[in-house]
Amino acid sequence: MTRAWAGDVNNNRAWVANLYARPPKLDGWQFGGSVYQDKITLVRPPDFRELITSAHVIWTKESPEFLAEFANVRHRNVITSQRFDSQAFYVQLAYRLPGEAKPWKPYYRYDFIFTPHNEPVFGDLGVERSTLGVRYDISDLAAFKAEYRNTRQPGKSRINGVFLQTSFTF
Repeated sequence: MTRAWAGDVNNNRAWVANLYARPPKLDGWQFGGSVYQDKITLVRPPDFRELITSAHVIWTKESPEFLAEFANVRHRNVITSQRFDSQAFYVQLAYRLPGEAKPWKPYYRYDFIFTPHNEPVFGDLGVERSTLGVRYDISDLAAFKAEYRNTRQPGKSRINGVFLQTSFTF
């Protein structure tokens, strides 16, 4: 089955709702979630209804920093009503170093994606990944990152890689 599509190719409009809270008594914490709904038109019929729900928890004090998010993507065949649920989550821990080392921020991130083997829109995207990295802030507007990633996909060999990145903001 061909899974490719480009943009919104039907007359159905998507909608999204996002809600979050930053309780003043819980300084640095944020809790939230979102819902997204659309109709997916593939190259070949049938169409699918897509419902994405997600939730997140964030603590952004930097020493330490904690980020976690979970999402469920449901594709429902509009003809047969057959459902396919895919889940993904990540957890990231980071720590801004003190004093003269303040530009340095080491971190660890764990990602996990599960899709059913017969998922008609995404296909099999299953992956499990660990990332160990360090960020160095050149200034308030620029940073370097170096990461080591260990990735495993079902039925495949582990892949190890080193990645370097420069980022800018304005």
